[in-house]
Amino acid sequence: MVESSLRIENVNFRESKSWLFKEDVSFEIKRGEITLLFGPSASGKTTLFKILSYLLPPTKGKVLWNGKEIKSIQEANKKRKEVISLIPSQFLFFQNLNVKENLLFSATLSGKKEKEVKKRLEELIETFKFDGDEDIRKISLSFLLKKNIGELSNGQREIVSICRAFLIDAPFILADEMLRSFNEDAEKVVWNTFVNLARKEKKGILLITHKEHLKDYKEVDRIMRIKNRKVITEKGGKNEVS
Repeated sequence: MVESSLRIENVNFRESKSWLFKEDVSFEIKRGEITLLFGPSASGKTTLFKILSYLLPPTKGKVLWNGKEIKSIQEANKKRKEVISLIPSQFLFFQNLNVKENLLFSATLSGKKEKEVKKRLEELIETFKFDGDEDIRKISLSFLLKKNIGELSNGQREIVSICRAFLIDAPFILADEMLRSFNEDAEKVVWNTFVNLARKEKKGILLITHKEHLKDYKEVDRIMRIKNRKVITEKGGKNEVS
């Protein structure tokens, strides 16, 4: 039986006439594990995000979802919704729909049955219900549902993006710069809610981030970093470095 995982093997990407990484990159994201990927701007973090989700084919190497190599954008587009939910760095919504309509439409578009989607949404409303001061309460999903996308702050949009990923309900979630829109108090609340649900449902998580303090959170299983155009593992997995 093939273990549920996302894996890249000896991957690299050519930009103009040079390779993005000095050494080919290999790593695996397993179900139930939380992985952080750090690196400076323009180091290749988002490129790896796109390659692992096969929004961008690698110039060399393999991308494998649950042990099966993905060989084309067309193949990836057919299978992605069953394997990966994305939280992109840019907020991508249907501007003519309110929050609830955006969530329901995105989930049904991914192939989920309407009855199942509505039941799942009710569960997420309870999960992403935050108590605290007014600013915290205003990122609760129940507060946002009837609002138009254009009315939302960046933090509120980020909550909708996170909930959309859980509503689509794939076994893996790839998130690019999640938590960037929150102050310290809100970040802790959102992080704890996100992690607790991911653990409960055994999601495999890859989070690209600049937030160095996240590496100290006990919930993190693996830390990778792009440094001097190389991908190194600082915690967890193979080739761990101190």
